[in-house]
Amino acid sequence: MSGSTSVLQIARDADNIGLFEWDIPSGLRGDLDYYLYIKALDDSVEAQSEIFAIIPDISVLGSEIYVILTVLFLVSLCLVIVRKRRMSLGGIN
Repeated sequence: MSGSTSVLQIARDADNIGLFEWDIPSGLRGDLDYYLYIKALDDSVEAQSEIFAIIPDISVLGSEIYVILTVLFLVSLCLVIVRKRRMSLGGIN
């Protein structure tokens, strides 16, 4: 749940073994106010977790930024070299 809105039903029926693992769906929006609401099928018990955040993985974007900056640096370096060569060949700007 996020705020008071139900976002996703993780499981309808799960054994109570003290642990339940699931994958966060890739389409789930990152947010800071998610919490789990757990309820027994017979309504005898219910509980709510503490609020937690789901933060999108931006590691791919981070590595793309380094590639873009490297390409921009190399292009700038090439332009400086070309300009210096032109200037040394006859003062052409």
